[in-house]
Amino acid sequence: MKISREKLDLLENLSFGQRVAEDEPHLEDYFVETPLWRKMVRGEIDIVYGSKGSGKSAIFHLLTSGKGLPRNVIVIPAENPRGTPIFNGIKKDPPTSESEFIYLWKFYILSLIANQSQVLNGLEANHQELLRELKSVGVIDVDKSEILKNVLRYVESVKIGGVFEIGLNSFPEDREKRINIDRGLFILNEIVSGTDTSIWIAFDRLDSVFDDNANLEENALRALFKVYLDILRYRKIQLKIFLRTDIWRRLTDQGFREASHITRTDTIEWPENNIVNLISKRLLNNPKLVSYYNFDIEETLSDYAKQLELFYMVYPRQVDPGDRKPETVKWMMSRVADGTKRAAPRELIHLLNQAKDEQIESLEIGEPAPEKKNLFTSTSLKRALPTISRVRLEQTLFSEYPDVKKYVLALEKEKTAHTLKTLSSIWRLGEDEVPPVALKLAEVGFFEIRGDKSNPEYWIPFLYRPSLNLIQGKAEDDE
Repeated sequence: MKISREKLDLLENLSFGQRVAEDEPHLEDYFVETPLWRKMVRGEIDIVYGSKGSGKSAIFHLLTSGKGLPRNVIVIPAENPRGTPIFNGIKKDPPTSESEFIYLWKFYILSLIANQSQVLNGLEANHQELLRELKSVGVIDVDKSEILKNVLRYVESVKIGGVFEIGLNSFPEDREKRINIDRGLFILNEIVSGTDTSIWIAFDRLDSVFDDNANLEENALRALFKVYLDILRYRKIQLKIFLRTDIWRRLTDQGFREASHITRTDTIEWPENNIVNLISKRLLNNPKLVSYYNFDIEETLSDYAKQLELFYMVYPRQVDPGDRKPETVKWMMSRVADGTKRAAPRELIHLLNQAKDEQIESLEIGEPAPEKKNLFTSTSLKRALPTISRVRLEQTLFSEYPDVKKYVLALEKEKTAHTLKTLSSIWRLGEDEVPPVALKLAEVGFFEIRGDKSNPEYWIPFLYRPSLNLIQGKAEDDE
C-alpha cells in the first residue's frame, strides 16, 4: 500500500506539458534540438513542411523568441503566435487573384520590416518620401492586425475595375496612387545591410486562413511562394515559412512550376530516438521523478542509452507480451501514427497525459500497482487509446477535412482492411467511383495503401480504430 501511495504521489505531480505549442509555457525546456532546427538556426533552410501536430509551431515559437540565433538576426512573426490568427482578416474580403496576393504579401512584409526601430530611423533620416507613403496607408506604429487590415484596404482602393497586372512584380494599375513595393523592399534591404543585421519574417498558421476555400488557398500560397523566391535577391531579408505537408502536396499536385526552384526546405520527421529524447526531456522536467529514480539530468540527456533506461524504468518493457510483440516505444509510435506512418508529438503527448490520468484512477480504486519501479502498467496505456483516437478523429480529421466524414463514419464497426470491392459495398458507390475517395482518405492519413496498384488494400491505422469500434481483420468480398 505504501508503494502504491508513493507512486500515486509521483503520478499526481507528473507533467508532460501541453500537446499544442501555443499552450505550452515551458516549451523551451522540452524542445528537442533536431538537425532540422540546427539548420534553421544557421540560416540554411527557409521552408519547413510537417504534418499537423508534428511540431512546426514549436519551431516557429522558439524561432520568434530568438532562441539560439546569432545576435544579428531579428525574427519578426508575420502571424500572432497565440490567439486569433491575424490572417483571418484576409477571409473577410480577400484579394481575388494571385497577382493581388503578390502585392498584398509584399506590402505586408515591407510594413513589418519598416516598423523595426533601426529601419524606421533609417527611413526618417534618408527616405522620408517612402516613410510618408507608408504612414499615409496607416502601416507605421500600429500592430500587425492593423497593418494587414490597412494593406488590404489600400490594395482594394488602388484597383481600377478590379484588374491587376499579371506578373511577379505586379503593382496596382493606378500608377498615380500605387506605392512601388519593390523599390521599398530594396531600400529596406539597404538600410538593414547598413546595420549589420538580418531580418527574418516567419509565417505560420497559414492553414487557418483558408478553411475550405480551395481557390483562396491556392491563390494565397502560390503568391506567397512567388514572393519568397523574389525576396531571395535581398541578401538581408529572408522569409521563413511553416506549412502543412498535405497543403504543399495539394498545391504542387495542381501544378506549380516554381516549386522546382524552392530548394531551401526540410520536412519534420520523428524517428524513434527523437521520440525517446522528447519523452525523456519531459520526464526529467519533474523534480520528484528525478529524485525517485536518482538520474542526473545533464548526464541522461547527453546519453541516449540512459534515456532509454529511464523510459523503461517509468514504463513497462512491453505493452503486449510475446517475442514478436514490439517494445513499448515502438508500440506507442504505432498507436499514434496515421496512415502516412508518421507519429506526431501532439498525439504522443496526449497519450502520455491520458495514460497518466488512467493510471492515477487505477491506483485510486485499488487496482494492482505497476511492477517494480514502473509508474505505468500496460493496461493504463491501452485504456488511454480511445480518447486519443476520438480527439484525433473529431478535432483533426473531421475538422480539417469535413468532406471525408461520411465515408469514414460508414466504416464504423467494420473490418480494419478493405479492398475496392468491399468499400464499394459499404459506401454504395460504383467500383470506378471508389478509387478517388479512397485516395483522398489515404492523402489525409486515414488509409494506408498496401499491396500493388492492380490489387490495392486499404488498411486503417491503429490511431483511428478505437473511436470507430473496428474489428481486426480483412473484410471479405461478397461474391
